[in-house]
Amino acid sequence: GRTLYVLNRFTGTVAVVDVREARTGRARVLRQWPVVDVRSREQRRLGQVLYFSDVGRTGMSCDACHLEGHTGGVFFEKTRPMRIYRSTTALGSRDTPPYFTPASTRTLAETAETVGGRNRYHNPDPLPSEVEALALFTSLLPTPPNPYRDADGAPLETVPLPEGRSGHPAKGRALFEGRARCATCHPAPLFTLDQDPSTRGQYQDVGTPVALPLRLEQQHLVTGAAPPSLVGTWDVWPLLTSATAGYAVQEDRLVVGSRFPLRTLLETPGLKHGDALALTPEERDDLVAYLLTL
Repeated sequence: GRTLYVLNRFTGTVAVVDVREARTGRARVLRQWPVVDVRSREQRRLGQVLYFSDVGRTGMSCDACHLEGHTGGVFFEKTRPMRIYRSTTALGSRDTPPYFTPASTRTLAETAETVGGRNRYHNPDPLPSEVEALALFTSLLPTPPNPYRDADGAPLETVPLPEGRSGHPAKGRALFEGRARCATCHPAPLFTLDQDPSTRGQYQDVGTPVALPLRLEQQHLVTGAAPPSLVGTWDVWPLLTSATAGYAVQEDRLVVGSRFPLRTLLETPGLKHGDALALTPEERDDLVAYLLTL
């Protein structure tokens, strides 16, 4: 090809580049097409730059763990209790503090200040203006549109499941709020206890695995975790703080254990995680279908 189109995220433009002589170091920018006027949202743009930049030159940025604001099966090991954690998604997280893993910061601004300073090794600590800008940018990261809903936002009547089966979200909702006992820890509308100040910051032990069987002697295996929001769960892999719904370990190496972690989560024997195992296979299909629509 002769032309390369480059999206410049920080300037809100698309660069048209002539690459016919790129091999000899003579690629040329022909023009810049404006897409978004980032100057009208200066504080958000500063937050975006801070999110993606390794300001402290430590090899760490917000995006290093939360790719494009999302998760991607990335792990990190820091903070206390010290163990290997799954990086969570930041998409749509504005209304569900506390943040971080383990859940320990009460606002996005506190998270930006605490984690941002630590990522830079405090060289330097974020300025108040940087904290405010980074918190603003993070608060505006939306959950992506749900493909299991109609164009008007209503859940589909029947949802096709990845294994070729199908489920009915309306029936699944009744199970979620009733016999499956999911709503105890994941009440609507954001499906987490952390949405309400009166129930915020609880560490629940529901028997889900604390960690993958990987270098356990180096980890502090404390039970209990804050129940995450289920909004956007259809787009999250793996699941659980330990990532054990999705990942597995073979011969001391990480492998994909399941490409459909919701199914793993609901059908793993021995968990006190709700009461999905008491449901019939068809009822679990309905419950999974409902979870996919959140």
